[in-house]
Amino acid sequence: MQSRHASILALLAIGFAAMACGCSSDAVSDPGTISETAAAVVTSDQGSLNISVHSAPETQPTRGVNTLRLVVTRVSDGTPVSGLALDVVPWMPAMGHGASVKPSVEPGPDPGSYDVHNVALFMPGLWEIRTTISGTSSDHVAPKFDIR
Repeated sequence: MQSRHASILALLAIGFAAMACGCSSDAVSDPGTISETAAAVVTSDQGSLNISVHSAPETQPTRGVNTLRLVVTRVSDGTPVSGLALDVVPWMPAMGHGASVKPSVEPGPDPGSYDVHNVALFMPGLWEIRTTISGTSSDHVAPKFDIR
């Protein structure tokens, strides 16, 4: 009888483990519609690029998992800048740490747009979206959001 209970417990453990794996998938879920209204517009550290940050599922990034669209344009003439590589790290300066999930970046639907998936802002407080921009030169930007 004890062997049978051990077998049942083992099967339950395997079932729960399988369900947990399914819940922690890295697949990008549909974020809904990305807001046309920018949550923030910032200028890069070098001063040559403007980056507008658009969010989904809300107009402003919220506590939880967000999708962001970064639209990169030249300060000099407002033209979109495509073909860049963006490395995005959500960072909470007050706590000295980032998120445990690394966001993924892919080209967006419009020239100069980049979609950033799985932006996990899991605690309330001030978060920076630290972004390294590589392409013709290297630059940085860190828009800030107060997450409640």
